[in-house]
Amino acid sequence: MRCVNLKICLLNLLTLFSVLSLSHGRPNPEFRAKAVNLGGWLVTEGWIKPSLFDGIPNKDFLDGIGLQFKSVTTRKYLCAESGGGTVIVANRTAASGWETFSLWRLDENTFRFRVFNKQFVGLDGVKVVAVSNISTNSKTFHVEKESGNSNRAKTDDVVTADALEVNGWGDDDPSVLQEMVYNRIHIGCIAGPADPRELFPLTNGFMRPVIDVHYYNLFQYLFSGMTVQQNIDFVYNNRSSQLTHVTTSNGPLTFVGEWVAEWQVNGAAKDDYERFGRAQLDVYGRATFGWAYWAFENVNNHWSLEWMINNGYIKL
Repeated sequence: MRCVNLKICLLNLLTLFSVLSLSHGRPNPEFRAKAVNLGGWLVTEGWIKPSLFDGIPNKDFLDGIGLQFKSVTTRKYLCAESGGGTVIVANRTAASGWETFSLWRLDENTFRFRVFNKQFVGLDGVKVVAVSNISTNSKTFHVEKESGNSNRAKTDDVVTADALEVNGWGDDDPSVLQEMVYNRIHIGCIAGPADPRELFPLTNGFMRPVIDVHYYNLFQYLFSGMTVQQNIDFVYNNRSSQLTHVTTSNGPLTFVGEWVAEWQVNGAAKDDYERFGRAQLDVYGRATFGWAYWAFENVNNHWSLEWMINNGYIKL
């Protein structure tokens, strides 16, 4: 059957994939799903289509959004040391998971902050810490865009909240922090067990079970500063090895349920993205049940399979 357009084609693939999933198997051992996640369709995610939230006051600071703060004096990021459980420091030159603070929105200007290991940000005297797992034990924060912040980054070793007043918003004022909004903090493969094979015993008794793994060259320090070729080599070497490890002759089928041709490389050319996408297609195509891109449509072009195909970045 000839597909009229990309949307119909992908929906046909999705329908086929759903039927196969419900039937607990595949028509033949050679079948591999080439699918796409319908991100933002059933669960609304503002980072995928921000215009959905146009009527909400202070829509950039919605519940669950991640913020990264950079001192304008030291040019270093605030960080929950060890991911949480201890003090907040201001000594990181690059930002990733530990430097991202998730918002709990109380109203349009008042928030609680939660760190990578799920503790809430609070105070120990004047020290800013993240040690409590109980939200009511934490402090509330008032965030104003293009304004000051009462948390004072005094040294590289500790962040304190001891500024009595803010005198202007110049780069020489250590109480002023530059904030960057990240609408989506996607943990991906690092959110699961250290070894996905730990899940294998849970599949006993099921007919043709499938293990779903998510692979992103994002969200970890490991990928900060990697070059184009290093990212591609990581896919061919590390990701290939990881996928081989969970693919066994008598175990569950393997499915790379989320991946994207996006990375932390600045200024990459179209050809670089093409090679990166092709590497992932080569490797994830070996998964015994197939793969699914994240996502179908997205205002961030490289996260949209529709845009990537229409503009020649990915060829299936």
